[in-house]
Amino acid sequence: MTPFFGLKWNPFNSDIPTAALYVSPPMENFIWRIENNHIQEGGFAMIVGDPGTGKSCLLRLLSQKLNQVQGLTVGTFTHPQNKIRGQDKGSCVFFQDKGSR
Repeated sequence: MTPFFGLKWNPFNSDIPTAALYVSPPMENFIWRIENNHIQEGGFAMIVGDPGTGKSCLLRLLSQKLNQVQGLTVGTFTHPQNKIRGQDKGSCVFFQDKGSR
Protein backbone atom coordinates (compact mmCIF):
# COMPACT_ATOMS: atom_id res chain seq x y z
CA MET A 1 0.00 0.00 0.00
CA THR A 2 2.70 2.52 0.90
CA PRO A 3 4.51 2.33 -2.49
CA PHE A 4 1.22 2.61 -4.36
CA PHE A 5 0.29 5.86 -2.59
CA GLY A 6 3.88 7.14 -2.30
CA LEU A 7 3.89 7.01 1.50
CA LYS A 8 7.03 6.58 3.58
CA TRP A 9 5.19 4.86 6.45
CA ASN A 10 2.10 2.74 6.82
CA PRO A 11 -0.48 5.21 8.19
CA PHE A 12 -2.09 2.46 10.28
CA ASN A 13 1.05 1.57 12.25
CA SER A 14 1.50 3.12 15.67
CA ASP A 15 5.26 3.52 15.27
CA ILE A 16 5.22 6.38 12.76
CA PRO A 17 7.89 8.93 13.77
CA THR A 18 6.37 11.96 15.51
CA ALA A 19 8.12 14.22 13.00
CA ALA A 20 5.94 12.65 10.29
CA LEU A 21 2.63 13.22 12.09
CA TYR A 22 0.22 15.94 11.01
CA VAL A 23 -0.37 18.34 13.89
CA SER A 24 -3.74 20.03 13.47
CA PRO A 25 -4.42 23.50 14.94
CA PRO A 26 -6.54 22.05 17.79
CA MET A 27 -3.68 19.66 18.65
CA GLU A 28 -1.18 22.54 18.63
CA ASN A 29 -3.51 24.53 20.87
CA PHE A 30 -3.86 21.66 23.35
CA ILE A 31 -0.09 21.12 23.53
CA TRP A 32 0.48 24.87 23.97
CA ARG A 33 -2.08 25.04 26.80
CA ILE A 34 -0.45 22.15 28.63
CA GLU A 35 3.04 23.64 28.16
CA ASN A 36 2.12 27.17 29.16
CA ASN A 37 -0.66 26.73 31.71
CA HIS A 38 -0.60 23.34 33.39
CA ILE A 39 3.11 22.71 33.87
CA GLN A 40 3.30 25.42 36.53
CA GLU A 41 0.92 23.57 38.85
CA GLY A 42 1.54 19.93 37.90
CA GLY A 43 -1.37 17.67 37.20
CA PHE A 44 -2.67 15.46 34.47
CA ALA A 45 -4.43 15.73 31.14
CA MET A 46 -6.87 13.15 29.88
CA ILE A 47 -7.22 12.68 26.16
CA VAL A 48 -10.56 11.22 25.07
CA GLY A 49 -12.24 10.92 21.71
CA ASP A 50 -13.74 8.63 19.14
CA PRO A 51 -11.58 5.95 17.51
CA GLY A 52 -9.26 7.32 14.86
CA THR A 53 -9.34 10.94 16.01
CA GLY A 54 -5.64 11.09 16.93
CA LYS A 55 -5.61 10.50 20.69
CA SER A 56 -2.53 8.28 20.63
CA CYS A 57 -0.72 10.60 18.22
CA LEU A 58 -1.51 13.60 20.41
CA LEU A 59 -0.28 11.73 23.47
CA ARG A 60 2.99 10.87 21.72
CA LEU A 61 3.48 14.47 20.56
CA LEU A 62 2.70 15.88 24.01
CA SER A 63 4.98 13.40 25.75
CA GLN A 64 7.83 14.18 23.36
CA LYS A 65 7.38 17.93 23.86
CA LEU A 66 7.16 17.72 27.65
CA ASN A 67 10.18 15.42 27.89
CA GLN A 68 12.24 18.34 26.55
CA VAL A 69 11.36 20.49 29.59
CA GLN A 70 14.13 20.49 32.21
CA GLY A 71 13.09 19.27 35.65
CA LEU A 72 9.78 17.79 34.52
CA THR A 73 8.74 14.19 35.06
CA VAL A 74 6.41 12.86 32.36
CA GLY A 75 4.61 9.54 32.36
CA THR A 76 1.72 7.92 30.57
CA PHE A 77 -0.68 5.21 31.50
CA THR A 78 -3.41 3.29 29.76
CA HIS A 79 -5.96 0.90 31.13
CA PRO A 80 -5.55 -2.61 29.70
CA GLN A 81 -9.32 -3.09 29.60
CA ASN A 82 -9.51 -0.10 27.24
CA LYS A 83 -7.61 -2.02 24.57
CA ILE A 84 -9.95 -3.35 21.92
CA ARG A 85 -8.47 -5.27 18.99
CA GLY A 86 -5.05 -3.80 19.77
CA GLN A 87 -6.22 -0.19 19.62
CA ASP A 88 -5.81 2.16 22.56
CA LYS A 89 -9.17 3.60 23.61
CA GLY A 90 -8.00 5.97 26.34
CA SER A 91 -4.73 7.34 27.67
CA CYS A 92 -3.58 9.92 30.16
CA VAL A 93 -0.39 11.86 30.55
CA PHE A 94 0.75 13.16 33.91
CA PHE A 95 3.56 15.51 34.74
CA GLN A 96 5.21 16.93 37.81
CA ASP A 97 7.87 19.55 38.29
CA LYS A 98 10.67 17.73 40.09
CA GLY A 99 11.64 20.84 42.02
CA SER A 100 8.21 21.66 43.44
CA ARG A 101 7.30 18.36 45.08
